[in-house]
Amino acid sequence: MFPKGWSTKDFESPAFFSLVENKFYHITNGHPYNYYRYEVVGLSYGWLVIFTVPGYPYIINPFTSSCIIQLLKLIKSKDKKKRQLLSISKAIIPSDFYSSSFWVTVIYGPHRKCLEFLKHSHKTWTHLGGASEVYIDIIFYNGMLYALRNGRVIEVWDFLSPSPKKVMDLEVSPALPQLVTYTKAFLVESMGKLLFVLRLTGGESPNLIDQFFVYQLDCGGERWITMETLSNRAFFVSKHQCVSVYAQDLLQVEENSIYFLTTDYTTFGICNLKERRMINNTCAINNREKPTRASFWFVLNRHWMANNVGQLPIR
Repeated sequence: MFPKGWSTKDFESPAFFSLVENKFYHITNGHPYNYYRYEVVGLSYGWLVIFTVPGYPYIINPFTSSCIIQLLKLIKSKDKKKRQLLSISKAIIPSDFYSSSFWVTVIYGPHRKCLEFLKHSHKTWTHLGGASEVYIDIIFYNGMLYALRNGRVIEVWDFLSPSPKKVMDLEVSPALPQLVTYTKAFLVESMGKLLFVLRLTGGESPNLIDQFFVYQLDCGGERWITMETLSNRAFFVSKHQCVSVYAQDLLQVEENSIYFLTTDYTTFGICNLKERRMINNTCAINNREKPTRASFWFVLNRHWMANNVGQLPIR
């Protein structure tokens, strides 16, 4: 999914791109998001989490723009420039956020230095973590919040207790190849395991080369094991997320493969992790429809499908 501003052809129109058909589907119900200058900061279980300049996060239906929940205001400063600096960079919600005990966790602030938590019944956001940390990614796994910090440490927070409590730090020290110009790290759950995915981009523009490395947390939770294969899974990587899917559930998706969008948003690539083989120029996007904003891979859950299939306003 490409949010508002995805294309030079139609700046105001979000769209969905089909890898199988190599074509775009446009939202047909007019402007889908009636909020002033929003940013998509998370996509969980078929729902978008968006953040507006005034400081309000929302959980919405990406097709109809209906606001499911308006969250408490996170940024209360009256200074417009300060509000922009304190924007959210990542947000996650649980699959059962309809329950009265749902929660939201976000990374926000200048240089991604803040980790904030909000429970449905609370009247204010709760700060987690230190004051000088830089958070890269967050994921909820086995009742715990895992927060990737400074690219090398993963904080583990217990969310089963009355209030979140940090229980341990996990060190991550993968060996990196030389001449790396860009690095992006993700936490992802796959087949019940917690994985650490590293995307490396090296070389000089326009001949940039992407590499992917995947590590699995062992059963004792004390060390990371290099993975040579994804078995029957496939990963979809974007700027803000990494999603694991069962390859046989999706038409023409290859197992052991990582699907990604190049850094200039012009080409979809595929990396076969087992064979260490890279396929570029796959489903190339022409200049007329070149996206101008980061994409999100859209993964639906059963509850979302039961309430929305047959009502999707796309063409």
